[in-house]
Amino acid sequence: MRRFFPPAKLQKEAFQGHLLARFDAKEGIVEYIDRVLDRQINKANGLLAFNGLLFTALSVISSAAGSTPLSIKVGGTLALAASIPLIPIFVVQFGGISAYQTPQKDFESKCKTIYRRTWGIDLSVFLSFFAAAFALLHLWSSN
Repeated sequence: MRRFFPPAKLQKEAFQGHLLARFDAKEGIVEYIDRVLDRQINKANGLLAFNGLLFTALSVISSAAGSTPLSIKVGGTLALAASIPLIPIFVVQFGGISAYQTPQKDFESKCKTIYRRTWGIDLSVFLSFFAAAFALLHLWSSN
């Protein structure tokens, strides 16, 4: 099981092999992969919104507190840092025309995009978790 690291070559091959076994037609695989890519963009949108709201809340707490506690500084920094790996997800890359010549090549190209995006989303979730943890730490320690 892979967590917060780019998938290993064996995991990529297993993923592609399972998809190839699941679908009869290559076009069906490409349609499925397109839906996965759309879901990844939706996840990135949600994470950006979450981190933006968390950063805003931490900024309000910071300005109300006078001096900024370390937990707020770290939480705010992590909330902003969690957004950075999501930005490349929104970059449109068409690649060379050879990537679309056959459904097999289209499938392989889109799988590479899934792997790259998955890594960015995983890293963002990891950083977001710690940003929220530092925000909770501040709330618990301020009472």
